[in-house]
Amino acid sequence: MAPKKPKQRKSKATDSNQRKVLIIKKIGQNKDELFGSFSSTITHATKQKKWEEIFDYAKMIGFQFPVEADWKYLRDGTWSNWKKRCVKKID
Repeated sequence: MAPKKPKQRKSKATDSNQRKVLIIKKIGQNKDELFGSFSSTITHATKQKKWEEIFDYAKMIGFQFPVEADWKYLRDGTWSNWKKRCVKKID
């Protein structure tokens, strides 16, 4: 009987990176509403609603936020930091 191959487990870092990619894709899919100029169709309320939806999606897929975090934390903290790191790597 052949020895069993050990199951390959995903590391927590890999799972976390996959979640980040999913969130970034979600932000990219909604970039016009999130980052577009204000107009008759794009208002503060519509932008806030999109960020709330993405925040809820991130929590649903298991992304870890501090307990007191809300959609503003994702927009002003998490997204801002990811964007800065990406630009820094490109430069």
